[in-house]
Amino acid sequence: MNSWRLTTRRFIFCLMTSALIWPCAFAFEAGTGPGFITHGDNRMTPSVQSWMQTSFGLLAGITNSGEKNSAFSQQTALAHVSYATSLPGSQSLEASLGLGEIFSRTTLSKSGEAGTRASHISQAGGIAMGLRWKPALLGRKLKFRLSWDTLYVPPGLSVLYFTFGHAQSVSTGLGWDF
Repeated sequence: MNSWRLTTRRFIFCLMTSALIWPCAFAFEAGTGPGFITHGDNRMTPSVQSWMQTSFGLLAGITNSGEKNSAFSQQTALAHVSYATSLPGSQSLEASLGLGEIFSRTTLSKSGEAGTRASHISQAGGIAMGLRWKPALLGRKLKFRLSWDTLYVPPGLSVLYFTFGHAQSVSTGLGWDF
C-alpha cells in the first residue's frame, strides 16, 4: 500500500514542480472522472482518472484501477506526461503524445494450511498517446471530457500477470479551467 502513496506523492510533486518552473503553468485545467482500463484483449477493470493540463499543452494524468477475487488481486496505475494540442480545424478535439509509466501490484493468496500470500510490484515505462473531446460548458470554464489514452510498454521479464504490451483507458469527467 505504501507504493501507491509514494506514486501519488510523486505525481503531486511533479505537478507542483511544473507550476513553479513555468510561470504560465498557473493557467491550467484540472479534473477527474470515471472510466475503465483494458489490459490486453479480454480484461477490463473500472478506473478513476485525474488530470491537470497547462495552458501551453503540458498534460499530466494518472488512471487508477484495481480488481480482486478470492485468490487474486491487482492494483494498476497508469501515469503519463504528454504534450497535448488541438487538432487542426477543431476547438474541442485534441491529441497528445508523451511518456508514461505503468505501476502494477499483484497479490496471489493460496488457501491451505499456511495461507501464504505472494505479492509483486511491477513497473514499466513507454510511450503514451491519447485523444480527447473537450466541449466547453457554462461559459468555457467547466469542461466535459471524453478521453482515450493508451500506453505502449515493453513486457517485463520478471512480472507476474503482466505480459501485455499495452494498456488503454477510456474515461469521462469534468474539469475546471482555472
